[in-house]
Amino acid sequence: MRTKWTACLLVLMVATFWVPIVGVAAPPDIPGLPGQQNSPKLPPGQQDRLGPVSIPAGTAVTVRTDSQIAIGTAKTGDIFPATLDEDILAGGKTLARKGVPAEIRLMKVREDQDELAFQLYTLTIDGKKTRVVSDTAREVARKSAPQQQQQPSLGGALGQVVGGALGTGQGSMTWSGAAKQDAKVPAGTFLEFTLREQASIGK
Repeated sequence: MRTKWTACLLVLMVATFWVPIVGVAAPPDIPGLPGQQNSPKLPPGQQDRLGPVSIPAGTAVTVRTDSQIAIGTAKTGDIFPATLDEDILAGGKTLARKGVPAEIRLMKVREDQDELAFQLYTLTIDGKKTRVVSDTAREVARKSAPQQQQQPSLGGALGQVVGGALGTGQGSMTWSGAAKQDAKVPAGTFLEFTLREQASIGK
């Protein structure tokens, strides 16, 4: 009889100490603990982007026209394709890569006047079109396009006169009056814009 009670007591003691040991050795899965594979994976190319990112106002953006634009036959509000010519950087990060699609729009400098100019209209970032608001374009030369520097387009020549009078700066791409009927912007013309408003991307 004493042997049976001794065996029962031994089993009870083993059970009492074994349960806490097992609990410590194999804790339940708790979300968020290091080493557990429960963190969401971001798509390739977005590992460092955790939310919307913004291109600050005042950022300079240079694009290159994709095709020739005839100012005389174009209408106010017409949109033309272009290509980003330089990476857009902000806060040490590349927000848009050189070569992404862009769009420029022909608009009136003032509603009560006949001068026309270009504004940057959209940038395509991460496959999505991002609407932007910019000042009017300035024509800039590039070493890779010597003909543009030697033979400035009619828009650039007029911009130095008309643009100065409008206060938009030398070299602005502006056309006025009858001269715009024969003006053409060649394909590959480099235009620089400055963003007037912050542009949010990655939404």
